[in-house]
Amino acid sequence: MLKRYRGFRDSTGKAHVSVEDGEGQRPLKHLVRHSPTGFEFSYGGSGPADLARSLLAEVYGEPVHAAVYQRFKFKTIASLPHDEWILEESEIRKAADDILRELGVTCQRCMDRGVCEDVEAVRRSGPSPIDGRLVYCTCPVGQKWVMEETALVGEEGLVGEEGQ
Repeated sequence: MLKRYRGFRDSTGKAHVSVEDGEGQRPLKHLVRHSPTGFEFSYGGSGPADLARSLLAEVYGEPVHAAVYQRFKFKTIASLPHDEWILEESEIRKAADDILRELGVTCQRCMDRGVCEDVEAVRRSGPSPIDGRLVYCTCPVGQKWVMEETALVGEEGLVGEEGQ
């Protein structure tokens, strides 16, 4: 079942976003990067940037590249009504796909570079050898890099063992 996202304001004017799926309703997890005070919508700022980032991460199951969520913020989040709105998962995916086409890339996570910044993945599996903040992407480009590095490390290990 596709999810539905609902934004609304409480009696104090604070913005909230809920996720509705087949199991009920829950608050959207806030992936804090730009706005520690929470989500916002209907303009382009730090609260809307965190909303864009959090929505896209929820939909794709992993964080997306800043170029994607920042464009999504300006194209979608900034144009939402001030008081209340609903976005279907399919609308979010279509908007993100349009952004990827505009950018000329296929991977929303790494922008076809093969590596991406992912603090949670680094915590889970440790940093990649290329940079302590970067991890290999799960896209075909990233997986090609993993295979090439694995082969290179294997060859270097053999060379080192032969020299002993």
